[in-house]
Amino acid sequence: NVTSPERLTLLADFLFEIIDIDGSGEIDAEELRSHFRKDGSFTSFREVGHATNISVESILKALDLNEDGVISRDEMREGFRQYDPRTLSKALGLRVAPPASDSSS
Repeated sequence: NVTSPERLTLLADFLFEIIDIDGSGEIDAEELRSHFRKDGSFTSFREVGHATNISVESILKALDLNEDGVISRDEMREGFRQYDPRTLSKALGLRVAPPASDSSS
């Protein structure tokens, strides 16, 4: 068990609340850009490993499952279930990612 579904939901919600600056319940490209400018996380994009060309647009495209131009809370939660939580956390600027499972190596 790498990370329980409940922990993934909490992590997704935590990041969602930070990035959804206007409290609209949706994250748009400008809120993502603002989050990275405020957090200074643009430099962390190179540290994500195989995802070397991460941009605001690529994060939006990956998480915007219904392609309406914004990320909903449910889409953020689904993203954490679909993608590696450590990689996604790091891409979104979280400095402390969930621990990896030793049994997955």
